[in-house]
Amino acid sequence: MNMKPLLSTTAALLFAGAASWLASPPPARAQGRQASVLDGVYSEAQATRGKEQYGEKCSECHEGAEPNGPELMGSTFVDNWREDTLDGLYNFMKTRMPQDAQGSLTDAQYIDILGYVLQLNNYKSGAKDLTPDATKNILMVGENGPQPLPPNVSVRVNGCFSGTGDAGKLTKAADPNRARETDSVSDADLKAAEGKSGTHAFQLRNLDNVDGLKPAAVAGRNVVVKGVLDKDRINVLSMKALPSTCTP
Repeated sequence: MNMKPLLSTTAALLFAGAASWLASPPPARAQGRQASVLDGVYSEAQATRGKEQYGEKCSECHEGAEPNGPELMGSTFVDNWREDTLDGLYNFMKTRMPQDAQGSLTDAQYIDILGYVLQLNNYKSGAKDLTPDATKNILMVGENGPQPLPPNVSVRVNGCFSGTGDAGKLTKAADPNRARETDSVSDADLKAAEGKSGTHAFQLRNLDNVDGLKPAAVAGRNVVVKGVLDKDRINVLSMKALPSTCTP
């Protein structure tokens, strides 16, 4: 029996399989999964620079007797910021800190301090510095990755509205997202909700206290809601309708 054709075919198959494996995306980050702070998003050098800036600008309050300067590490800190993109924390630092000189640092100083804060919370480092633009696409999560939001947090969620008076219901709702500003629904919020839906349902409360809202006028419309989440209920603080209609 002539083995050469068989061996040639087998070698070709093995080569093709190896080539396919080499061309596959690395398993560290599955396709379609959003990057998170677990992926090594800051560098060691950046954290070292940030540690120096933190010592000069932040430690007096956050490691001292200032009651409004809580520790920037641990489960309480992570719960306050997780399930949100990292720019929420970065922009808070940039506009609110230091408390006695808000916004007084450079962008480079703020982003380096954020790198150090990630290091403080035992997130691994990577090869590249974190940048302000990158924070918009990086999810802040705990050590176990994305999890349901903790109770009593401010959220933004869109879905199909039904109801009148003080109570209503949101069906076909997308996953809730953290909301730092809840007093109004912006055009950017509406644009982000376009074409999105999901399988969640929420009972809505406090509709009578939302300025300018007439629930009966937006029944059967897709809406964006902002408020405080408590399991399957949302205490609504603002709401605005999208142009599209829906069937609850």
